[in-house]
Parts: sequence; C-alpha cells; structure tokens
Amino acid sequence: MDIQVDLHRKKGIPLIAVSGSVTLENRSELIALFDQVLEGKDRALGLHLGKVTHISSSGVGSILAMKGELKQRGGDLVLIEISPACQAVLNLLSLSEFFRRFEDEASALK
Repeated sequence: MDIQVDLHRKKGIPLIAVSGSVTLENRSELIALFDQVLEGKDRALGLHLGKVTHISSSGVGSILAMKGELKQRGGDLVLIEISPACQAVLNLLSLSEFFRRFEDEASALK
C-alpha cells in the first residue's frame, strides 16, 4: 500500500495526517510536507498516525529526525491517534515513551 499524507492547520498548528504504509521507498512524501512546515517557521507539529497500516524502521527514523529538528528550534512533534501497527513498532524499538501522545486532535491542541 502507498502512503497518503495531508497537511492542514487547526488553531495555527500544522497537522500532518498519514495513512497507508510508511517505508524507505515512500517516506519522501512525508519529509516533503515536513519541509513545508519548516519553511513556515513553525516549531510545533502534530502527526496523525491512526490510519498507518505499516511503518518500517526507516519511517520511524524519519519521524525521529523531524522531532529532532523541531527540538533544535525550541519546539516539538507530538503523535496523535497512533494505529496498532505504529504502536507495535514503537514498542519494539522502546520508543513508546519518547513521544508525547494524544488520543485525538482536540486533546493535542489544548
């Protein structure tokens, strides 16, 4: 399955919704949207992962790099609606507690 990514804003905060499979071969689409966020000088990002069916270690690596870039700018990346597939990989890599996580968009934007 391919990746689908969508960038939108709520309360001025950029949110990227991801669905499908996030792999080495297609992570560039996610990175391109993240680069748009950086061009806008944003320091916070919400990443919706509720519809992700598969994520490879390269996909996780991309998310870690995005979080690191935002941290350098004094901001943060939070995860919203994490799918079971994503949660399993985060658990396997011992990264479950590394990210701030929210059940839904409304909670993340408080």
